[in-house]
Amino acid sequence: MDMHKDLIDAASLALVIGTLAEWLPPIAAAISIVWTCIRQQDTGTAVPADIQQYRNEVRLAAGTIEGQIAACADLDAFKALFEVPVDANGVPTGNAPVYNWPDPI
Repeated sequence: MDMHKDLIDAASLALVIGTLAEWLPPIAAAISIVWTCIRQQDTGTAVPADIQQYRNEVRLAAGTIEGQIAACADLDAFKALFEVPVDANGVPTGNAPVYNWPDPI
């Protein structure tokens, strides 16, 4: 019985580490962007163009996603926002609409 618990614990730990490895780079990027904006307010130092462009793209994507969610007439329409588009061969061609965010910088 302890062996099963140990296997479940190991699998759970691997899942947590995998999730952290996936989410830490975007979190670090977000902190860097926030710091840059705070620096602008504190010192007047301009936000670099690539960071400003990324912020603009995130705001645009958020507005688009919010609009798509608001336009859902029923649960099936909402679920469709989570479906990844695929080509005739079943190969993904982009992101699910609800996950269609700009690439992190």
